[in-house]
Amino acid sequence: IRPVLNNLVDNALKYSNPGDSVHLYVGIEQNDPSMGLLAISDTGTGISAEDLPKLFDRFYRTDQARAKDGRRNGTGLGLPIAQSIIEAHGGTIQVDSSLGKGTRIEVRLPLAPQVIAGINKGE
Repeated sequence: IRPVLNNLVDNALKYSNPGDSVHLYVGIEQNDPSMGLLAISDTGTGISAEDLPKLFDRFYRTDQARAKDGRRNGTGLGLPIAQSIIEAHGGTIQVDSSLGKGTRIEVRLPLAPQVIAGINKGE
């Protein structure tokens, strides 16, 4: 899971400008307490609606104008690899973004039975 977290935080920072915010949330999914929730949100450049459906396609990179320095960054493999890792662990990953307003990525993963037992006991 560490490569997923590294990629998502790196992307949030890469596509944010000085003064923008990046937030990380780790907790339990409200609607399904057997699932953990990791959410990373930023107030950066955002992603266009036309790019959103392609983000998890291998080698797909959004418009170079999103990059702060005008260069295309990365290979277009980070999010597809993250998706593969999450799905291999029985989870899901989804992106919500608005151009010019920022991006929120949510990862949901099943919790280990001992974690759920601890939650049910109030630990």
